Amino acid sequence: MITLDCDTRLEKVQDAPLVTKTEAAARLVAASISTTTPWLASALSALRELQARGRVEPGVGDMRISTETADAVGQVLGSIRLRWLPIPDVTVVSGGGIVLRWSVADQEVEVAVLARDRVLLTTLEGGEISESRPLRSSEYLRLNDVLRSLVGPS
Repeated sequence: MITLDCDTRLEKVQDAPLVTKTEAAARLVAASISTTTPWLASALSALRELQARGRVEPGVGDMRISTETADAVGQVLGSIRLRWLPIPDVTVVSGGGIVLRWSVADQEVEVAVLARDRVLLTTLEGGEISESRPLRSSEYLRLNDVLRSLVGPS
């Protein structure tokens, strides 16, 4: 016969960290995003991780991501209406910028979100730049057309 001195289930509940309503809502939204648009959940998770790890790297530069840059990346990602996309590579660049890169076969679409509200849209084919131009916030929806041409009709 085995006897327990205390109820271990109660200890586990007591040890669970409390979260605010905002944190709980954010977790619920994240869970919803991960099932409806997995590429978006992955991109936002990578962005958050890069922002948390950011620091000045000797010989490389400032790899910290400002809140303004992270917000701009969120606006770019939020403008994408396509549900099924490949998961983008999310990379930090010196100076605190972020590059989002979607790849299919030998075609790529890159969106660089740089300091001072500069956003650059670049398309590549076979590693060669086919088009590169600044993207104003009023033109973010154009990204849907470029990404649609990358993945084809859905």
